[in-house]
Amino acid sequence: MGRHCQRISHSFSETRMKVLMISTDRKIWDTTSAVHARMQSYAQFFDELHIVVFAKKNLGLTKEIYGEKLHVYPTQSRTKIGYIFDAIKLGKHILSVSSKNYQLATKDWAISTQDPFETGIVGARLSRKNAIPLHVQIHTDFLSPHFKRGGVLNIVRRLIGEYLVLLTDRIRVVSARIQHGLVARLHIPTEKIDVLPIQILAVDSVRDTRSGLLQKQFPQFDHIALVASRLEREKNIGWIIDSWKTVRAQFPKAGLVIVGEGSLGEKLHKQVERCGLSDAVVFLPWQRDLTPYYASADVFVSVSWYEGYGMTLMEAARAHCPIISTRVGVVGYELSDELVTVVDSKDQSSLGSAISLVFASPVPFQKNADLLSQEIALQIANVDRYPNAFCCSVTNTSRASYTPHTVVSMLGTLFHTDSLFALGTRYIISGGTAAIVDLGTLYVLTDLFAVWYVLSAAIAFAVAFGVSFLMQKFWTFRDHDTDRVHTQVLLYLVISVANLLLNTAMVYGFVEYLRVHYLLAQIVTSGLIACESFLVYKLLIFVRR
Repeated sequence: MGRHCQRISHSFSETRMKVLMISTDRKIWDTTSAVHARMQSYAQFFDELHIVVFAKKNLGLTKEIYGEKLHVYPTQSRTKIGYIFDAIKLGKHILSVSSKNYQLATKDWAISTQDPFETGIVGARLSRKNAIPLHVQIHTDFLSPHFKRGGVLNIVRRLIGEYLVLLTDRIRVVSARIQHGLVARLHIPTEKIDVLPIQILAVDSVRDTRSGLLQKQFPQFDHIALVASRLEREKNIGWIIDSWKTVRAQFPKAGLVIVGEGSLGEKLHKQVERCGLSDAVVFLPWQRDLTPYYASADVFVSVSWYEGYGMTLMEAARAHCPIISTRVGVVGYELSDELVTVVDSKDQSSLGSAISLVFASPVPFQKNADLLSQEIALQIANVDRYPNAFCCSVTNTSRASYTPHTVVSMLGTLFHTDSLFALGTRYIISGGTAAIVDLGTLYVLTDLFAVWYVLSAAIAFAVAFGVSFLMQKFWTFRDHDTDRVHTQVLLYLVISVANLLLNTAMVYGFVEYLRVHYLLAQIVTSGLIACESFLVYKLLIFVRR
């Protein structure tokens, strides 16, 4: 890997490649931050590195040039809604100004985006408009079924992400778990994906749970579990607090230390009070260096619904701290799940039991933690390779890898992709095809063959029903199981009749009671029933086994 990256980066030095990066991280303006240092190191591998950052105008950020190669630009947007449009406009300006011959010079550019969501939209627009290869970074496991729990915005982001990765020329992911999801679900070629974990600093740590930091700070606790996390919904910290009642029943002096900040801080504090655990649970603000906390805790607990990577898990492992975690991020891939105590978020009783077991019998868990630390040491043995490896991923997004994505090529991906975007598109196409068949058959039989229109309508319905069923089953949902066809046909017919009755009732209600125009009522009703049918088909009828 190292020799390959060296060769690639050298070849790009000869071609004087320029990179336009789209980011949301404003810490780059802080010259003392790790983000700034990382971008400076990246810039050394390119002829120029231009970074457009989503930022509001009232922040007072301005364009800055650091050294000879690093150029940083704020979008200076008035609202968050304007981020995307302002970034596209700014990106076009950078490309035109930085290229003496704009049309010819773009072949020496690559575009890299921080995510496949908002920044991905900007990158995809600039990439397709200017025929520049697109490199997308993915830090979040957005294909996890739990990702949608984050609300409507996450549902929209997932749809965007599934679509944009199909337009991407190269992808960098932070964990093998994300790579596996992209390959298995979206059928992205493995060779198109670079697995590059988040940079972990090689910091020496001494395991000491007897006289460590936490023991000095909280002498009232004889056992301590540590949580280091943003206090947000997807981190599932409320489950840990609920489980602590079970732990305290067996270990009355056990303490839970939660280090972190976030929007759920107040809610979690109230939960602790409600559970009568005010003397057992301690909240601390986020710490720049968590190493002494990991090194002195009896166990580190992380039960997130999803993780792109899981930096705290890697840091805890590095510090020889036993780990209890859900199977997310690096767990099962970069971290051997044989050396991590894995709990199922669906089993609410498992967490308290797992923590109590570590407290009761610490020796085997500590041995696993020591082995895990050795694994991590091998992964971070050469920290200096990280900037080179990242830039290798970007520079592998060469002009030669760029493939124009036409309407035809995009439709082609719909035949072998299981993303929600692809499923939805195939679903609409199948439904539209059935509607055309229905109307076409009715017209041909009635007008050309003079068949009684009532009989024509019945025949047309039967033909369209067959076309719809076959397309939805074998194409839309790719369900090739023939053992359940008879049952599926019956269910499909029942749903179709139910939807007809529901459509009639809803249109009647909209028109008669809400005074909505009948055409608008039909449009709204059709849309709602289409969404309902999609979920029923996907979850109940065409379930692949």
